[in-house]
Amino acid sequence: MKFRIFIIILASLFFLNCEGKEKDSQSANSINNNSKAENSPITQYSVDLENSSIKWVGRKLASSHDGTIQISSGNIEMRGDEFHSAEFIVDMTTIINSDIENEKYRSKLEGHLKNEDFFNVDSFPESKLKVTNSTKLHDDKYNFKGDLTIKGITHSVDFEGKLIKAENKFSSIIQLVFDRTLWEIQYGSGKFFDDLGDRMILDDVELVIFIVTL
Repeated sequence: MKFRIFIIILASLFFLNCEGKEKDSQSANSINNNSKAENSPITQYSVDLENSSIKWVGRKLASSHDGTIQISSGNIEMRGDEFHSAEFIVDMTTIINSDIENEKYRSKLEGHLKNEDFFNVDSFPESKLKVTNSTKLHDDKYNFKGDLTIKGITHSVDFEGKLIKAENKFSSIIQLVFDRTLWEIQYGSGKFFDDLGDRMILDDVELVIFIVTL
């Protein structure tokens, strides 16, 4: 009986020892992988301007308008296959509307978006999105953090997107929603004006940013 108990104790010690070695091995591999990522050189990829785009959507209570804006320059920096940072410069003078068929009304809306009521592009022809941090959620999906500059005003933003590698290029689809009133765009906002009725314009502006690198 004592001999049997002794054998059981030895087997248990052997099992615990093996399990500990396996965990140590996994921990060492994790440390080595992290070290490799941290020690990898940073590679910068320029944005393919012809194949990259930004779509915007602005909404009223019962309707919406959408259109596009052009990216004038940008880059994504990768540390190995891991995202490091990114920066995109947007040409605000290129705001166009896509949903209004009547040329007169379409031009009127585009002019209004470009004047002092909204983005004041004569004084602030560029906006900038700088992505400074990321957390990988799963597969190719990330949570990104960064700074959005509009009309010379910068606020932090938090948004999600995908980053996909294909051969030696990267593509990214970002969905970003920002409260325009934080950038002093107050026209038609229910926060600042009463009795707007169905003329009230919602504060959130939605962006879908599609990036392809060269």
